[in-house]
Amino acid sequence: MRLFIVSTVGTRVFEARKKLNLTQGELADIAGVSQQLIGKIESGNVTKTGSLEEIAKALDVNYSWLKHGSTDAKSSPLSSDINSFILTADKAIDEAIVTMMAINGQKGSDPMMLDIEVLKRAFKISFRGKLTGDYVTAAFNVDSIKRAK
Repeated sequence: MRLFIVSTVGTRVFEARKKLNLTQGELADIAGVSQQLIGKIESGNVTKTGSLEEIAKALDVNYSWLKHGSTDAKSSPLSSDINSFILTADKAIDEAIVTMMAINGQKGSDPMMLDIEVLKRAFKISFRGKLTGDYVTAAFNVDSIKRAK
């Protein structure tokens, strides 16, 4: 795997975007941010952004590389910095809670009723999907959770 060393976040965004032959507008659409934000990041006018993880995903590069420039551009989420890993887990637990509430509602139970087993299974599915991108398998597993309860 090739190691990229580029000095700033903006330069890394620019280089990764150009490698994919994307315009700022196209990258913004894929990442779910404004074109103006991409422009500001690339020009060095934004040093902190809560959207950097989405931009890294849109560029298909490692979040840690995009933020710090210190790891392989395409390394696994498991080898990236701990904050990115925690953010992924946090998003997965939020999705698991929503899934558990939907399953409770479909069963006619109180949506806010805590079912630890369903929550644990839903979290594993969501987290695995976020780390691997395998949401098709996750969707089939959600159906199996519904049938099991």
